Amino acid sequence: MPSAVLLSFLLYVAISTFTPGPNNLISMNTARMHGFSVTFRLIAGISSGFFTVIVLSALLSAGLMGASDNYLVFMKYLGAVYITWLAWVVFKEKPDDPLPRRKAPTFLTGFLLQFMNVKGLLYGLTVVSGFILPYYDSVFSIILFALLLAFISAMSTFSWGLAGSFFKRFLNKHYKIANAVMAILLLECAFSLLFTKF
Repeated sequence: MPSAVLLSFLLYVAISTFTPGPNNLISMNTARMHGFSVTFRLIAGISSGFFTVIVLSALLSAGLMGASDNYLVFMKYLGAVYITWLAWVVFKEKPDDPLPRRKAPTFLTGFLLQFMNVKGLLYGLTVVSGFILPYYDSVFSIILFALLLAFISAMSTFSWGLAGSFFKRFLNKHYKIANAVMAILLLECAFSLLFTKF
């Protein structure tokens, strides 16, 4: 990969990964509501699911890109509905209430979220087709890139979870404002999905 492309790749990955999105916001809220140690299993699920999405994006890129319109349009609306529901759950929470269905998100929650997270799916397809496959085509290279991207994703959700844990007392004291801000950010994610063009 040429150095100019590598710089663009790293900037795109950093901006896409560390900006607010379902993974980061649910990680922050889980740490705030349940403590940072509980968040590790969610982060492990998110990272594993994200790794799987990247590998599948790479291995199925040609076929999926050729016939992805209907799939991505369906996922766009499904993802927007899911994120809107998640925003409602976050908005209604109280500091002594656990996250959805009265329990903390699990590894499986984080893993499955990656297949409903259209931002992540589009990111996976974009980063694979735009930055990886033009320069690397071996399975080994693809797996290495997928591991790198999953690691960066883990660092992002870890950072957001750490922020939720670090500011737990403040956020719980002002939970109505914190919930409203996180719900609005999630709604912005859902809203932006509806205007994503393929």
